[in-house]
Amino acid sequence: MTRHAFPRRLTAALLALLLALGLAPAALAAACPRCGGDVTCTDNGDGRTHTVSCPKDGLIDADAAHDFAGDGFCAACGAMDYTKVRIVLPESETVTAARGDKAAALSLEGVRLTLGETDVTDQYTLSYSWYYNGAFVSTGQRCTPPSPVMDQAGDYDFVCFVTAVPGNALAGKTISASCTVSLMIRDLLSASAVTGSRALYLGLGEATGRTPVSVADQIAQAVADRGGEAAYVVFDKKPDSAAGDLKCTPGQRYALSGEETPLSQVRFEPDSSGAYVIGFTAYDGRGGAWPGLLTIAVEQSLGSADVLYITEKGTAAVFSPEDFQAFWQEAYPQGQLARVRFTALPAASQGVLRRGYASAARPGSAVEAGENLYAAADGEGHPLLESVAFVPSSRFTGPVILSFDAYGSDGGGHQTYRSGQVFLFVNASAVEDVACIVSSGGEAALPAAGFLSAYQAATGSRGSGFYIRFLDLPAAGALYEGRTAASAGARLTEAALGQEAFPYSAIGGLTYVAAGAAGARVPYAAYSAAGELLFAGCLAFTVRNPFSDVKDTDWFCTYVVELAEAGVVSGTTATTYSPRSNVTWGEALKLVLLATGREAQAAGSGHWAQGYLDLALKEGLLTEEADLRAAITRRELAELAAAAMGLALPGSLEEGPFQDVPADDSAAGAIAALHEAGIVEGTALPGGQSLYRPNEPLRRSEIAAIIWRIQQAAD
Repeated sequence: MTRHAFPRRLTAALLALLLALGLAPAALAAACPRCGGDVTCTDNGDGRTHTVSCPKDGLIDADAAHDFAGDGFCAACGAMDYTKVRIVLPESETVTAARGDKAAALSLEGVRLTLGETDVTDQYTLSYSWYYNGAFVSTGQRCTPPSPVMDQAGDYDFVCFVTAVPGNALAGKTISASCTVSLMIRDLLSASAVTGSRALYLGLGEATGRTPVSVADQIAQAVADRGGEAAYVVFDKKPDSAAGDLKCTPGQRYALSGEETPLSQVRFEPDSSGAYVIGFTAYDGRGGAWPGLLTIAVEQSLGSADVLYITEKGTAAVFSPEDFQAFWQEAYPQGQLARVRFTALPAASQGVLRRGYASAARPGSAVEAGENLYAAADGEGHPLLESVAFVPSSRFTGPVILSFDAYGSDGGGHQTYRSGQVFLFVNASAVEDVACIVSSGGEAALPAAGFLSAYQAATGSRGSGFYIRFLDLPAAGALYEGRTAASAGARLTEAALGQEAFPYSAIGGLTYVAAGAAGARVPYAAYSAAGELLFAGCLAFTVRNPFSDVKDTDWFCTYVVELAEAGVVSGTTATTYSPRSNVTWGEALKLVLLATGREAQAAGSGHWAQGYLDLALKEGLLTEEADLRAAITRRELAELAAAAMGLALPGSLEEGPFQDVPADDSAAGAIAALHEAGIVEGTALPGGQSLYRPNEPLRRSEIAAIIWRIQQAAD
């Protein structure tokens, strides 16, 4: 076995530095036992062995056993001894919350994994499962307690199970541990705010999209609801929180009214995502005192999300050059993207960015930081963006942010570059789209129930303590806030996306106004009440009726809309169907023959529907040529449809179903057979009689109803 010549303390220090930088200690130099030259010891990734190689004399030992030192790392190659990794949990965790506070959440902060004295947490993916009285509550680092618990003062114990999955699943093993988190519910005032981890500060007198009512106003209103009039607030001892710091002096008075230091001027400065909780007491001028809790949730940052991908656990997200080209043309509309370099790669516990990716069986090779990836083929041997994919680790879920530099032309003859970020979110499982259906030119309230269903399915929670942020605007149509019959409301803009956040209770107050026949998809991120990023999904807008001349109250609306959605019929323009226009022989032949199971026919040289006419003549559905450009009558359509459906015609009729079609009419049998099959209906007259109007041209509204019914009969 080959050992390197470095002292173990130096090796441990180097390994700690590499881990801190997120780099895998893949190879360390040592001395060759034959020639004394330098050798390289490279971890094989199996948890047991490494490969020793000497370029000078060709020595290769591909199965040398690890020599784990007291610090838990191999003295030769630096590999981790995963069997010695331990989970470090808080010894005791207590959370105080105000009774009835729907935004309150349990949290287990500071979970670490250690190997000896080295922190190796970033080499693992952590998952959290919460239980109360033996029953599962939810997953995630933060847990919203059940409503019955929050509604009654008392002390409650929750158990959190933490599972750690190594980024190197071959060498490591999954480990777990649990601890108890105590929840104390008290009759307290409650105030809350949400800010972003990248915000400079949040003033307690400030109202924002995330905090529509300022903290100062919340406290004043809470005291007023209890019959008092708050004069000032005194904060308790400040917590030691990684989420940030409230710039206040415990014990000092902060005035809600009067000439003392105003509460509205107190700032909270965020550091990282999490919840900052501090106690306070509000006083009035007559000696009344009301204890309370202020909770400030620091929202997990999404980055700039210049390019966005959503996938689920274990499924690769394949990049598209068009997405990066769209990012480039936001700044340079006439320019052309040439290449992209990723300046930050995912951590080992998250997954691997690969190029040449075709499938899980053909994953290609890992992308290197700073490697050129070209938007289009430009010579031989260039790796292309179209084959790049992020392959998540098998157990990883959550956000991944990859920084990149893009290079290309600005459209004015100059070469330039632009920096951006790819935001990926790996959901624990597939998240169903939230569907919103609207008529062309109409509007619809966003379906709050759809977001609630997606949240509960993705998190396993039975509550509604979440809010959403839209990551983009609809490509067609617009979103409005506060739109009513009396007010147009405020349109959401690109600038507002980073500021606006909508709790579940407010989602139904948003309105989508359609524009034209095109639908749209809008990605969104869902957060817990404490600002934890839970999952990402899409809101899908479908224009149910794209035709402005087909009203929802028209008798033929259902037939036209369903056939248009299925691609069976199309409009005369993108937004009109022309329901009162006549149907030609060519149109009728194609629709009837396809609806009755015939194959599509190639376009003829003289007329696009010539192939359908030839087929009808060949099968004996028609006995003579028809003018494909001429309007077809209702009589002619009945004869064609009955023949195409193979309906048995009555041998003789004493009386037909329609007053204007005599029993001896040549088309009476076909019309009666179609009526009996439920394919055609007439115009009802007083007294129970009906008219068929056999000699009138067939309208586009009528052909939609007939084709829809033929399809239903076939099913």
